[in-house]
Amino acid sequence: MEVFQHLSGSMLLMASLMYGSGLRVSETCRLRVKDIDFSRQIITVYAGKGNKDRTTLQPPSCVQPLHTHIQMAEQQLNARLEANATPVSLPYALDRKYPNAGISLAWQWLFPSSRPCFDDPLGLASMRGGASFYITFMPLPSKKPSNMPCAHLL
Repeated sequence: MEVFQHLSGSMLLMASLMYGSGLRVSETCRLRVKDIDFSRQIITVYAGKGNKDRTTLQPPSCVQPLHTHIQMAEQQLNARLEANATPVSLPYALDRKYPNAGISLAWQWLFPSSRPCFDDPLGLASMRGGASFYITFMPLPSKKPSNMPCAHLL
């Protein structure tokens, strides 16, 4: 696809995940490291559309880029911990139940925002998911059955 030729880095990985596994933009932006299961080759989406959890297949072409991206996320986490930076935001009351979960690699956002957000009820900053990446795609209507959507291979 010609669109992929114009993307690189995280944006290319995000687009590849959406195209290859059927993830929505919001689901892709909210992925955490723990949501990627390399042994079973699946991606788990929590609180997706309709607040439902689901699993989807992990595209084989994204395995190596995901490994590399997670290694970079680990390096960023170590740098943030050395700088005594903010932990990631956690769902519900997990920060009280597991106080160190916000600084563990598993709970880190796969595509974090570039700066901390101040949406905590106590006014504390936290790292949020949701990279500034939004795509609008409107498929053109087709009269030919051969142009119907099918499984996507990268």
